[in-house]
Amino acid sequence: MTVFEAYITNLGKYAEGQLVGETLRFPATTEEVQSLLKNIGVDGVRYEEFFITAFDGDVMGLYDYLTEYENLDELNHLAHLISELDSDEIETLEAALNKGDHTSSVADIIILVHNLDCYSLHPGVTDDETLGRIYVEDMELLDVPDNVLPYFDFEAYGRDMRINEKLGSLLTLLMEQSWHPESVTVSRKRMELAAVKEYLDEHFTEKLTLDELAEHFFINKFYLSKIFKETYGTTVNNYLISKRITRAKQLLRFTDMTVDEVGVAVGMGDANYFSRMFRKVEGISPREYRKQW
Repeated sequence: MTVFEAYITNLGKYAEGQLVGETLRFPATTEEVQSLLKNIGVDGVRYEEFFITAFDGDVMGLYDYLTEYENLDELNHLAHLISELDSDEIETLEAALNKGDHTSSVADIIILVHNLDCYSLHPGVTDDETLGRIYVEDMELLDVPDNVLPYFDFEAYGRDMRINEKLGSLLTLLMEQSWHPESVTVSRKRMELAAVKEYLDEHFTEKLTLDELAEHFFINKFYLSKIFKETYGTTVNNYLISKRITRAKQLLRFTDMTVDEVGVAVGMGDANYFSRMFRKVEGISPREYRKQW
């Protein structure tokens, strides 16, 4: 079942004046994502980045909150969650999206989907008075004597109930996090990791340590190491090395920088360390790699 589609475009080729992209249908398998990136030329060497030029799907309001640089893993997780919703839950989600609750990021929308049971949907209700009448006359949540009904302030009651619902929703989320810290949801884990990975992608040329990373994101370094390895199949340090070597290969191939200058530029100022790590990853030295081109 396709929940939504996104047109993925090669950012590097777009900057060169070429529009190269394909449509990815979510949820997608790892193989489908990798195949698409390969097809549009995002090879991690010459072209590393992509962006999304269009979204399409049946969930009303969702695409108002999705941007061109969304994380594919988070989009895929969101699509999996939505695919498991029934029609009533989809309607509730669309109503919450229309209100703009918990919509500042894909990670926020994931949390919203996890907590749809905190919402009560009343189709067609556009004002507090109508809401108050539904609660009193239809749902009988408040016993109002017949002789008082003509004087009862339905608007004020509807407003109070609406505010209470918002407070109840917030309280539920807070209690879930504070009473059960050991049961960190997948969405929260992905939020943390997405932020860490994005930080590494932006700062990999700088000197970074696991301790500094953990302190920056207020995460226990052992927990960070564990969930990073579980999710991405590699350690934080090896991911950093991979990013640096990939960038080094680009500089060796497309610039006239010396090998030592390349090492410094990618965050490996020690020439011996840079050469050793490059050979460990690529099987040849930086100079031998350059000679191939």
